[in-house]
Amino acid sequence: MVPSVTIKQNLRVAAVAVLAALASTACEPSDPAIFAGMGGGLKETGTARTNAEDRGMTAVYLGGNEGAAPETETETLAEALDWVFSRANSSSAAYTIVIKKNEQIGPQVITADGPFSLRLTGQGGERRISLIGTGALFTLESNVQLTLDENITLVGRNNNTASLVRVNQNASLVLQGNSRIIDNQNSTENPAAGPDTDQGGGVFVFRGRFRMSGGDISGNEGSYGGGILSHAARDFLITGGSVSRNRARLGGGGIALRYTETAIQSRMSGVSIVDNVAHNGAELGRGGGILLTAGELLLGPGVAISGNSALGTGDDGGGGIAACSEDGTAPQPLKIRFASNVAFEHNITTTEKPNSADSNNLFAGAGTLLEPPSMPEDSVWER
Repeated sequence: MVPSVTIKQNLRVAAVAVLAALASTACEPSDPAIFAGMGGGLKETGTARTNAEDRGMTAVYLGGNEGAAPETETETLAEALDWVFSRANSSSAAYTIVIKKNEQIGPQVITADGPFSLRLTGQGGERRISLIGTGALFTLESNVQLTLDENITLVGRNNNTASLVRVNQNASLVLQGNSRIIDNQNSTENPAAGPDTDQGGGVFVFRGRFRMSGGDISGNEGSYGGGILSHAARDFLITGGSVSRNRARLGGGGIALRYTETAIQSRMSGVSIVDNVAHNGAELGRGGGILLTAGELLLGPGVAISGNSALGTGDDGGGGIAACSEDGTAPQPLKIRFASNVAFEHNITTTEKPNSADSNNLFAGAGTLLEPPSMPEDSVWER
């Protein structure tokens, strides 16, 4: 049965391995992955293709395409999305929109009652999709997978009220090729807010799934997770690309991994986490590159954590990584495992914690223990 899909257009236009403590917020247990059979997924990609049929997807062309059927040519992204969703009940549940020009569009909420995959790819160079108004450019609800492929750049705005992409429970976001998520400033700030509150900059994953094999998330700002904020993600896997030049006012300049009582693994390999900052001039500023307060973090081959900063007047720090409880409780152990060739370089912090050998690179919260470097089988990075 082909799923029913709807889209809501909201046009509100406005002017180190360590053991430490987990946050105590309750989350539901992880459930099975939905990447299989949804089209797209995490794949090696080369030059963007204009014919998506060989990927098992139905294509629609924004800006026209020589040889395309007239009914698959649209002038705007809104028209392309309308074309996709108007046919989702009678044809393929996997679609590609090939974009040949820059676009502006208001916030989009995508829902589906069964597995549904949408892939965006650019033709003829970088194609920018810029946010009009405030809110998330794309909000992905259950069963929806959005893949950002070659030449696609999502562009945010200053004084926004949300991350640029929000991935809700059982939804999926995939970044690959040279796709980018850039320049979004989420002004929402509430340290006491619950796990469903979006305080990230580029991407907010709330019990959803995130996979990245290439591309860049850069120039974003939020309270937590300037680049990516993960709250109890069902699946979090990075095997390439970069998270760079993002800023968090409270913690996790590049990435913040928070809120879960289960031993969910966040896995990273082959990624550069570079030149991110956690700083608001106050006592926090934890984890310039990564803030980990929940679950397990596996740092595999080829991870480079460099040039990140944790600044402030407090005593937490962790220019590269901060691993610590947010409220002093420890219902489950917090764990980081490192490959032998994970690189820390030129990270800085304004504080030094006595129980941390090098707070510039790693801040380990109270009660942390060192663990010898150990890694699982290579296949863990591709599952």
